[in-house]
Amino acid sequence: MENRGLRRGRPPKDGEGKRASFNTRIRAALKQDLEAAAAAHGRSLSEEIEARLEQSMPTAPRTAAILDQFATTVRVLTLSRGSGDAWLDDYEGFHFVRGMLRRHLDKIPSPAMPDEVKKKVHAAKWAIEGIKRTKELQGSRDAIGTARIAAHYMVSTLLVDDETHDELTKLLAEAEREE
Repeated sequence: MENRGLRRGRPPKDGEGKRASFNTRIRAALKQDLEAAAAAHGRSLSEEIEARLEQSMPTAPRTAAILDQFATTVRVLTLSRGSGDAWLDDYEGFHFVRGMLRRHLDKIPSPAMPDEVKKKVHAAKWAIEGIKRTKELQGSRDAIGTARIAAHYMVSTLLVDDETHDELTKLLAEAEREE
């Protein structure tokens, strides 16, 4: 019986193509960790290694550069204060890293606010004005309460820059104070 044309192993998944072979040596403990992770994810050892390698390849170079800066900040701190995740349990270390990360993020220019978000900001301002109008018209406690809930919800769910958020929060506090 001839075996021409027969393939061994599983057929490739859709869009997968033929896989290249890659041999390497690793420590036994690392192999055990990878095997445990593969079992937990329902993958073969090869699939687990491939998935981890793919995750390590930068697909977003700007984001990768920012995350590298963050990692460097944490590495520098761990050299001076301990190792690994110790900074997460150290009050001063945690706030040092947090401050450094914020400073890094603050250096990145924000994209322009899209028109859809501008409309939501306008709607939030309108809802805040609704509190004032309801009070001016001597609305019932329920009507004022409903206006407050609507305004607070709109302000708290908006994803905007700090300056816009602070402006809306200030307007909301002023509307709450006015009688």
